[in-house]
Amino acid sequence: MGIENIILTENSLMLNNTMEMIKTSDPDIAINLTGRSNSSFQKLLKLKVIDNSSTYNLNHISTTLDLFDNLEPFINKHTILQSPRPIYFNSNPVNSDLSRSFSINVGIATNEELKTPILNLYYQSSISSIEDLLKIAKQPSQNFLNACAIYRSHGRGFNIWEINYNEQAYFRSGKKNSTLFVGSFSNFEGILYFWNTRALYPMHQCMWIPELFIETDKSILNNWTHYVNVGDNEILDYSEYLDNSVIINSSKYYFDDYISEWEDFFSFQTIFTEDLSLAISHPNEKLFSAKGYNVAIALEIRGLPHFIYPANSNMGNLFITHSDFYPESFSRISKVGLVTYHTQFEPERDYGIEIVINIPTESAQMDSFLEQFTPDLIIKKSEKSIIIERLLELVADSSGLELIRNYKTFNLLVKLTPKRLSRLISELYRNIAEVGKTENIIASIQESLNSLVTLTSDIYATLDRMFEICNVKAEERSLFSSYIELLWQKGILLRGRNFNCPTCNRNIWFLISELNNNLNCYCCKSPVQLPIFSDGRPVSDSFKLNELVAVSIDQGQFTTALVVAFLKRQKYYISRFGFALNVYENGSNAEMTDIDLLVFLGKNLGICEIKSDRIFDYKQAKKLISLSSKLGVRFIVFASLLSDDNNELVKFVEELNSISLNIPVFLLTKEALFDPNPYDLSSLIQIDSHTRNKFISGVFVVSKL
Repeated sequence: MGIENIILTENSLMLNNTMEMIKTSDPDIAINLTGRSNSSFQKLLKLKVIDNSSTYNLNHISTTLDLFDNLEPFINKHTILQSPRPIYFNSNPVNSDLSRSFSINVGIATNEELKTPILNLYYQSSISSIEDLLKIAKQPSQNFLNACAIYRSHGRGFNIWEINYNEQAYFRSGKKNSTLFVGSFSNFEGILYFWNTRALYPMHQCMWIPELFIETDKSILNNWTHYVNVGDNEILDYSEYLDNSVIINSSKYYFDDYISEWEDFFSFQTIFTEDLSLAISHPNEKLFSAKGYNVAIALEIRGLPHFIYPANSNMGNLFITHSDFYPESFSRISKVGLVTYHTQFEPERDYGIEIVINIPTESAQMDSFLEQFTPDLIIKKSEKSIIIERLLELVADSSGLELIRNYKTFNLLVKLTPKRLSRLISELYRNIAEVGKTENIIASIQESLNSLVTLTSDIYATLDRMFEICNVKAEERSLFSSYIELLWQKGILLRGRNFNCPTCNRNIWFLISELNNNLNCYCCKSPVQLPIFSDGRPVSDSFKLNELVAVSIDQGQFTTALVVAFLKRQKYYISRFGFALNVYENGSNAEMTDIDLLVFLGKNLGICEIKSDRIFDYKQAKKLISLSSKLGVRFIVFASLLSDDNNELVKFVEELNSISLNIPVFLLTKEALFDPNPYDLSSLIQIDSHTRNKFISGVFVVSKL
């Protein structure tokens, strides 16, 4: 089927780190031969899952080796590939221990199946049927797959974003190491462990030998640098015969960060992404078959920011539309881009492949990402999300976000916001005296609350008054005035004139664009004339808040915008946000918890709990931490406008430290949020450089780092 296949049983899925091995290997598709539903495995593996039923045609995800007719140009580039190598196979499988051992190691192929055309794939290699497995075991040799030219570009290494599951550097090529796996025919899991390890390290010299052969001739053990017991007898001890060979524990897999560059088949293209769709082309000379026999391939597209998400199978269909004629087809987000199934049979074709990619909206991408957690979790936007989304549209660019992060302008906007509480008390005081029974009082309170859903911004301030409100010094006024102008240009502040109506004496305000000679007081409807002076002083322009901004401040959403502004300054190529999400467990209408802000920093998923001037609830915090493991979250943020020395915050940090954490939890206080040079969180959203086998974890008060 594929070039590299990993074979697992349901039991082996539960091996210590099998799921991590699958994630690191980043396979394209899974074939389910268990009889269980495909959906159960798709949810677990986050891959397209097919089976061998009549619904699918497994030939549609395979390509025969003799179709690889376009390798010679790449082989000619690399001297290392031009050395003749032996290719072993079992051409005469029979029911014997020796024949079965041959087949486990080198596979079965008839002479008819390995005629000349396959040598396109195995350049200048001699094809040999194994006559004496034990002779080869005493002279470790490369396995059946090693002569394949297209493995040339495979490499492995350590990076700060992935746990290193092979610190011991087992199975790596280039170190003249060799590994002997000793097993038994009855231990199928042990055979699969050998097969999967060889798939992970195709250039490594390794062999599987049954225990009964070792019992016959223990000298076989002397020729291998590493030894793995994958047989039935777990306490089998051959240490006295191993001559300093390293014994490898087979209770887990060993693998590095996996890189499959396929660099010789890369093609580069400059594209423009402003349209709702774009065409990606791949030239014929960069395909495995130059004659058009690319029957089934997985084409990986990198470089577009739309594909920067954690690997998942749910989002691919947003970008690529597949025909129902091939139920095996798929598109998925891989570790490095978009992978899409492509099938094409056009013999003697002299042009390449072209694929049309749809560009979905950010909202559609976020919805699709969250759908992968269904049905266990249902995640929906709340009505509050509309307010913060519209607010961020006002301050769309970096200059607008930095206005929010400026402490004086943030403080000014808060002070220009009408106080809902005082209005609510006034409304209730007037109404409660008019009602008698308790239920009537409750109804009156509810009615008052409903009437305050839309907040009217009725605080006006001239520029001089804003200087006073923010205590702006004389030498700072020029710079502060430029901030006010930006706030007006962004639509956060509205510019106009306010004065008292001479008829009803109410303070009235008009937008600059509304000023003319035919004004009427909107309170008493009397004609009014715009005054030039008031109390002997010229009437200046005055400003008030955009009511959307006033509502967002009143409901705490403006603090969310402040956190967004902080996170936008982090050192990531791209950041994405989801706002005001409600989370429900499957089968329950009751809300499990809510997420104030869901954020992607690059591929790193985080969740944020945000308060303006209130303290965090410890029970809610525990719910978020529990939810984080279900969502695959890499970090959690608790953000507040309180100072980092607040006694309640200090107590909250102590409570968080009592919880066992395997990811970083950040506390963003007023000091961190308004810091002109925000702390780089990426230095803590990575592998612990001391251990290299776990992520940095713990509670971090960012302002104190």
